[in-house]
Amino acid sequence: MHRRHYQLKPPLPRLYDPFTDLRHEQLRNVPDLISRNQKLFEGERRRFAVRDITRDPPPQTDVILCRDCFIHISFARIRAAMSNFRKTGASYLLCTTHTTVRENIDCTDGSWRSLNLQLAAFKFPPPSKLIIEDAELGKCLGVWRLRDL
Repeated sequence: MHRRHYQLKPPLPRLYDPFTDLRHEQLRNVPDLISRNQKLFEGERRRFAVRDITRDPPPQTDVILCRDCFIHISFARIRAAMSNFRKTGASYLLCTTHTTVRENIDCTDGSWRSLNLQLAAFKFPPPSKLIIEDAELGKCLGVWRLRDL
């Protein structure tokens, strides 16, 4: 993502990555993973914490990276997370979407399914940028202006 194209000003934007902060209460290994990452990778510019993206106050940030997160939580919790994301003051959301999915199916928290964020129950507009991660699966990172969602 080019800063100039998305009108982000230096210094580099603050990035909130809920994937590293996500708490799935029913998955016991997530706090262990956060603890491991704290020991191995945490430093001045990188922090890991157990946080519920649907309820805990989010940090103020410019860009939210939500990669491989919504695919594990229910529609209701996705809507709650989106509401919480709006409190960050962020301009952009980078989020996993699967362009080959033709119908979104709800799931229980902690399970898994692919989602196309442009379809019901979300109906996001077309992303301003689509970063292909796996063309065969249709897995992409979409870039959206948060205010448009």
